[in-house]
Amino acid sequence: MPTPTYQTYYLSGTAELLRASPGAGEDLGSFARVYLTNNLSGGDQVARVFMHRQDQGLVAAEYPPLYDSGEITLSDGQMWIGGYAPDPQHESTEVGTFCASIFATSPRVVPSMLVVNTPNPATPGKWAPGQIYFSPGDFAVEPVAQPSSALPFIGAIPMKH
Repeated sequence: MPTPTYQTYYLSGTAELLRASPGAGEDLGSFARVYLTNNLSGGDQVARVFMHRQDQGLVAAEYPPLYDSGEITLSDGQMWIGGYAPDPQHESTEVGTFCASIFATSPRVVPSMLVVNTPNPATPGKWAPGQIYFSPGDFAVEPVAQPSSALPFIGAIPMKH
């Protein structure tokens, strides 16, 4: 498959992932789930999702994203679901304020995102569970100035301002 040419860049709002999952039973900890839909574009589209911790920046080469979906091919009308959950072995570096950046080969790829924080059974009442939903209109959308297959961690993608 040829390298995709990304034409659209999406950036979510920020949300807190408060704790890692211990991986036992139904205690899921915090997680972010991204949804993508190819909105009847007339053909296959490709997207790539990254999750970034706020204090590490979006494009700093020294801070690669904590989540990289790899290339996702979406057939016409197809939906994809993927996500990120902090690893309890690296909780100090994987819990914090996050956002998602998404590159797509068409603006007909429609993103949304759900962030869930579950209560910690070990510390009841410390903080309440919560959910934050970013609908498609909640994402910043930028056309890529010169369609490119380069990603921020490989090389800059010029954006129109």
